[in-house]
Amino acid sequence: MEYVRIPQRRIGVLIGHDGETRKEFEVATGCTLEIDSRTGIVRVVQPERGDALLALQLLAVVRAIGRGFSPETARELLDPETYLEVIDIRDHTGHARKRLERMRGRVIGRNGKTRRIIEEQSNARMAVQGHTVALIGSLEA
Repeated sequence: MEYVRIPQRRIGVLIGHDGETRKEFEVATGCTLEIDSRTGIVRVVQPERGDALLALQLLAVVRAIGRGFSPETARELLDPETYLEVIDIRDHTGHARKRLERMRGRVIGRNGKTRRIIEEQSNARMAVQGHTVALIGSLEA
């Protein structure tokens, strides 16, 4: 059983309307999601003879939704050739708030132009939330 903590404001996105998103991911992987909406902890429970790779992929999907991706974009992670990379901006700027905001602004660009260029050139999806930049794409990206 693996778990990940996601922001409480993203729990509703993970569950979806009437639990549809959650059910869709559970059916696709054969795993079960145990969601504690109070703490934001999501556990991925793998069946006895389940595929461990599918459980890890579902964990990556949950993490991606927590980092700001839509369920549709996060669904790409169910492909074994697609990966999630989360980069903590603070590793490059330190903990100074102004430096963090400046770096976020540079990554996003004016009206999202830099972000759009990065996505087009790398053929990857990008989400900037809080102090992280998350990317979904193949290793070739």
